[in-house]
Amino acid sequence: MKLYWFPNDESDLAGYKIYRSEKENGDFVEIARVESSESSYIDTTAKPGVRYYYFLTAVDRAEPVNESGHSEVRSDRIAPASKPSPQSRPAQPAGGSHGVL
Repeated sequence: MKLYWFPNDESDLAGYKIYRSEKENGDFVEIARVESSESSYIDTTAKPGVRYYYFLTAVDRAEPVNESGHSEVRSDRIAPASKPSPQSRPAQPAGGSHGVL
């Protein structure tokens, strides 16, 4: 799942935190932090068929770090992998040979 956002142009921006939940109003968990130069993130842990909800926040370079309010919540899901139907499988040569045609 790939997330995109418009970059923040604050001079003290340190980066972004990405949060995810399986429920729109559920408990969101931080899943990643990215540098301020990034404007996208790929969630490689997303499972097919599961709808996920995401938001992000911006963090600055202050000590302690200040975190912005969160972005709009957005959702998406990766379609489950489909099994090929018998009609869509490659044709096998006559005689049961499995050689390349």
